[in-house]
Amino acid sequence: MQTLDELRERQKEILLDFKAREQKAGKIFAKIAEYEKEIAKLQRALTSVLGIDGALVTGKGARPKAKRGTKSVVAVKHRGDGTSQKERVLNVLVKAGKPMNIPEIIEALQTEGYVFQARKPVSALTVLLYGNKSLFKKVQPGTFVAA
Repeated sequence: MQTLDELRERQKEILLDFKAREQKAGKIFAKIAEYEKEIAKLQRALTSVLGIDGALVTGKGARPKAKRGTKSVVAVKHRGDGTSQKERVLNVLVKAGKPMNIPEIIEALQTEGYVFQARKPVSALTVLLYGNKSLFKKVQPGTFVAA
């Protein structure tokens, strides 16, 4: 059985280890705060360049991997002004200011002159909307708003 002195020595070691970990955690939290400030700065710059509302761009979450045997849909740059399909959908939802379902979004995009590269625009838009949860919030099945 361990003696009281051995237990006190072990307690000191644990306390020192805890303090070291606490200091390390403090440094990590400070770095996180720095990164969050930098992200906010970059978001402001991006929104000023894109000319959209500042609360739209949140870069959280990794892009989901495509399942084997399926084609992944990549946003293709529009031939005219260089904005991607994702940016256009985001702008349409922001301008609408209300939840929109997929056919309404497609109609709004086509009204603005966007030409879909996909043979099935509904499928392409569905993948885009459901795959970018940080930008598009689902309020009902098939109905979205800008996050």
